[in-house]
Amino acid sequence: MTEIRLYLGAHKTATTHLQGIMLANRARLAAAGVKLSAPQDVRREWVPVYFKAVRALLETGEIPDDLATPLRDWMPATGDWILTEENIIGVPIELLSQPGIYPHARKRLATLRALFPEARIRLFFSVRGYDGFWRSMYSEIVRNRGFLPFEDFWKPKAFAKRSWVDTVTSFTEVLPEADIVLWKFEDFAAVQDMALAQITGQADIAPMVAAYKAEPTRPSLSQKALQVLGDIVPVIGREQGLKLTERINDHYAVAAGHAPFQPFDAEQVRDMRAAYARDLATIRARFPAVRWLEPAAQEAPPT
Repeated sequence: MTEIRLYLGAHKTATTHLQGIMLANRARLAAAGVKLSAPQDVRREWVPVYFKAVRALLETGEIPDDLATPLRDWMPATGDWILTEENIIGVPIELLSQPGIYPHARKRLATLRALFPEARIRLFFSVRGYDGFWRSMYSEIVRNRGFLPFEDFWKPKAFAKRSWVDTVTSFTEVLPEADIVLWKFEDFAAVQDMALAQITGQADIAPMVAAYKAEPTRPSLSQKALQVLGDIVPVIGREQGLKLTERINDHYAVAAGHAPFQPFDAEQVRDMRAAYARDLATIRARFPAVRWLEPAAQEAPPT
């Protein structure tokens, strides 16, 4: 039976880094009988057809063959399949108009379940503290869709209702708890190799990490860069502002001493971190069979 390993984010939790390591080892994985499909492979063709399948299943209760066949053709006849594309369950812009964090996760996972009923599907996912996650998702919207004032993004009452508990609950409504693997982004440095081993099925991770030459990532948006964008976009328009965003941020780089973007005061940060801790405790209590990857010092002793 083919095992499909879904690595679906969350956004801004080092997904690009892990995907980069796997891409650098595509041939190694193939030799071990593991097919890798990363965003570069699926985003242009597979994902749009998949979204049509999601709509068809929701509207008619079935996926027509002209959609199902090209999607199923990507799954290898033998061996396992890593499918990694965080946009499968949602995109940052949805936070502007949709409830929750990834409100479409259940129906999108259900579509994958319907497409591949004979396969075992395992889900790999990282959560992140709310204060850092909201800041990063806002920055992604600015970078990919154009500048909007933070107050147009941040609706405190709506965001207070958004919770990783609901996200994980939607996962468990489609997949067995035991086939869901989670970790905290805050633990990433300590659990990277464990996550890679679980996703790739490879016992020796060190050569894979060594084979990857990390590419420079886009620096975080600075407070000054967002201030400049806020001043010029009303004059030049959102589209032109989008074209200039990276150049402006390079000029006012955090690395050069400009303050990183921080829209929350100390009390808000404290409250969000407390909510994050409560929500993680709720997930652990409510879904005890969900697997957590944790630093060695936190791992429970063997029974």
